[in-house]
Amino acid sequence: MSYQTIIPPLGDPHNFTSPTTHYWQEILPSYPQPHSYHLYPPYQFSYAALLPDSRYLLLPIRSLQNEAQEGVCSLLVNQASMSVVAELSAFLAKMVEPFAPEVIIGLPTLGLTLAAFVAQALGLSMYFLFWAAIALD
Repeated sequence: MSYQTIIPPLGDPHNFTSPTTHYWQEILPSYPQPHSYHLYPPYQFSYAALLPDSRYLLLPIRSLQNEAQEGVCSLLVNQASMSVVAELSAFLAKMVEPFAPEVIIGLPTLGLTLAAFVAQALGLSMYFLFWAAIALD
């Protein structure tokens, strides 16, 4: 899959909707080919989120219901490719490693997908789901 196929043709400048089939499926290179994805405003369909290693993850923009000129980016980790989840988990593990966590607790959100991978990257043998962690008290 090529990241160049992600950008839909320009249409209504107030329309932020484009198919999300290719989003969250690959981490893009640090130095994109010219015009392959937009790194600077104005953003219409996507936002290239800068990752800690200077690569990018392209996120779709969704318009706000009552604001035609405003939108939000989304990251649906449970719909991301395994390689993207592994990369994001490695970044998170590196960020929390200095705190020497003894356990990783995943919340019942779309980020829950990351908990097992973060725990594994930290060398932990298990992780807990939020509702199971309550019983740990």
